[in-house]
Amino acid sequence: MEMDSSPSSSAPSSPAGSSDSIDLNFLPFLKREPKSEPPSPERGPLPPLAAPAPPPPPPAQQQHVPAAAPPFPSAAPPSPPTPDLSSAPLMMPLQSLPPNPDEDSLLREYMRLAGLFHLQAGGGAIVPAPAPEAAARAVVQPASGSVVKKRRPRSSELVRVSSLGVRDQIYFRDLVRRARITFECLRGLLLRDDDRAEMLGLTGVGGGGGDRRRVRADLRAAALMADHDLWLNRDRRIVGPIPGISVGDAFFFRMELCVLGLHGQVQAGIDYVTAGKSASGEPIATSIIVSGGYEDDEDRGDILMMRIEGQEPMGTVNYQVAEQLKVDVFSVRPTGYLSFDISMGREIMPVALYNDVDDDRDPLLFEYLARPIFPTSAVQGKFAEGGGGCDCIENCSIGCNCAGRNGGEFAYDKTGALLRGKPLVYECGPHCKCPLSCPNRVSQKGLQHRLEVFRSRETGWGVRSLDLIKAGTFICEFSGIVLTHQQSEKSANGDCLVRPNRFPARWSEWGDISDVYPGYVAPKQPAHPELNFAIDVSRARNVACYFSHSCSPNVFAQFVLFDHYNAAYPHLMIFAMENIPPLRELSIDYGMVDEEWSNNGGFHLGHCSSAGGSLVETRSYKILVFALGKI
Repeated sequence: MEMDSSPSSSAPSSPAGSSDSIDLNFLPFLKREPKSEPPSPERGPLPPLAAPAPPPPPPAQQQHVPAAAPPFPSAAPPSPPTPDLSSAPLMMPLQSLPPNPDEDSLLREYMRLAGLFHLQAGGGAIVPAPAPEAAARAVVQPASGSVVKKRRPRSSELVRVSSLGVRDQIYFRDLVRRARITFECLRGLLLRDDDRAEMLGLTGVGGGGGDRRRVRADLRAAALMADHDLWLNRDRRIVGPIPGISVGDAFFFRMELCVLGLHGQVQAGIDYVTAGKSASGEPIATSIIVSGGYEDDEDRGDILMMRIEGQEPMGTVNYQVAEQLKVDVFSVRPTGYLSFDISMGREIMPVALYNDVDDDRDPLLFEYLARPIFPTSAVQGKFAEGGGGCDCIENCSIGCNCAGRNGGEFAYDKTGALLRGKPLVYECGPHCKCPLSCPNRVSQKGLQHRLEVFRSRETGWGVRSLDLIKAGTFICEFSGIVLTHQQSEKSANGDCLVRPNRFPARWSEWGDISDVYPGYVAPKQPAHPELNFAIDVSRARNVACYFSHSCSPNVFAQFVLFDHYNAAYPHLMIFAMENIPPLRELSIDYGMVDEEWSNNGGFHLGHCSSAGGSLVETRSYKILVFALGKI
C-alpha cells in the first residue's frame, strides 16, 4: 500500500483500537482516504514507510469522536469472516510501523486474497468445508434455513363428502395412514438425531444454532411435510365426516391434525372460514379443539359437549368405559366376562375374555403360551454362533456388538418405540452384560398393555386394547408351538398353522420417509434366510392368535432375535402401526385375500376393515368437525 510520508499529510495517531488503527472487521476497505490502490505484483515491492511526525495535541474544547466505519454498498455481498488474530501482536497505528519489506509483501498478498474472496463469495464459488460434527450421521438431514419454499395456502372452499363405498373408504384410510406414518417416523428420527447430537455435545443440530432453543421435533416434521406438499385436504375444507378418519382415532400433536387437514390452526382452538370467504357472508366454524377430560352425558361444569343430530355416538365414550374398567371389576364391568385373565398369570398384564353375544367359550379350552416353544435342534447352541453378547456395563451405546448387528444403530428410541422396521432386529440377550433397563430390550419384556379377547357378531373372536397404544409400540408376541418345515408338512393341523413367510413385509412401511427424502430405501440388513417354519396353535396359543385379518391393518409383524441367534427361527413380534385408542379392535395382515381367509376354517374369522367418522379424539384434545354453522 503506497502512502504519503510527508508530515503535513500524516493523520494524528491514536491508541490501538481507535478508528485510525487497522480494523480487520471491515476488510478490504481499511481506510477511506484518497490513497492509490495497492499495486499489482508486477510493479515490484512497495516503498518503505516513513515514521510520522508527532501529532499535534487536539483542542481542549473539542472531543475526539472516532470516525464511523464506511458501510458496504446495499447490493454488495456480505463481508468475509473475521480472521483469527489471537496470536497476532497488539495492533499499533499504521504510521508507527517501522519499514519492513516482508510485512509489506504479506499485507499485499492478504489484500489480494481478501479481494478475491470479496468478489467470488457472492457467486457461490467458495464452498465452506463441512464441519467435523458432520461425522455424526443423521437419518433426517435438517433443511437449509436459507431456502424457504412458498407453501400453498389453504383453500376456503367448503365441501361435504358422502356416499363412499368400501373401496373408497379403504383408499382414504390408507392415504391418511401413510401421512400419519410419515409424520410419526420423521418425528421419531428427528428426536433420535437430537439425542445423539446432545450426547456428542453438538449444538445447532435440528433447527437451532448455538444457544437458541431447539425447535420441537413435531413442528419440524410437519414443516418438512409441508415443504413437499404432503399435507392433506389443503385444496378444500371438508365439513362433516372426514374420509380416512375413524371415530375414536387418537392424536398426540396438534401439528398432526394440521397435516391431515382436521384443524388448520396451530394454536387457536377454533378453525373457521372468514365471512369474506364464505358463501353466506358469515364466518363458518369448521372444527373446534376442546381441552378437558372425558365426554359423557353429564354436565360436570368443566366439560364442553358439542354434538349435532345425526352424528355417530361420541367416540370418547370408549375412553370413559376403559377408565371405568380399571376400578373394581365386580362393580362396573358388565355381564359377559368369562375370565379376567386367560393367561393365568403367565403374562405381566392380565388378558380378559369377554363374550356377550353367545355361549362360545373357545379361548378357555387351550393352553396359554406366553412364549413360543422352539425345536431344540433349531436353537441349541445358536447364541454363540452370533458372536455372543455385548460387554456393556450400563445401557448399550453406539459401537457395541448389539448395535453392530443392527447395522450400526439401534432399532428403538429411548422410550422403546420402533424407529423403523427392519428385516430382522437383534435385541440384547441373556448373555449380554447390560441391565434389563437397556433400551435395546423391548419385546422380550412381554405384554405391556391390557388386552381383551372379545366376541363380535361381525368378526367372531377379536382382540382390543383397554389402554391407549402409541404408534411404533410393542404389543405382544405371536406364540405357539414352532414346527420345522418337515414337521409342518406332516402335521394334520394344517388349518391351525401360521406360516410367518406369508406375512407381507408391512415392517417396511414403518419408517418409510421416501415421500420427503426420495433417496430413502428400506433397510436390507440385518437379513434373514427364507423362513420355512410354522407355528401350530391347535393346542397352545396366546392372545395374538385372535387378531382379525385386515387388508388395512393397524398392527404389523416384526422379526426379532434375542434368546438365540438362529436367523431362520426368529420371534414374531407385533407392533402398532398407528395410535390405537381404547376398545379399538387390533387387526393384522396375514397375507391372504378376504375370501381365502373367510373360507379357511382356521382358528378365527377375519374381516377387512373400513374407515369413516367425523369425531376425532386425542389424548389431550378432542376435535369436533362441524357441519356448516355460524360462530
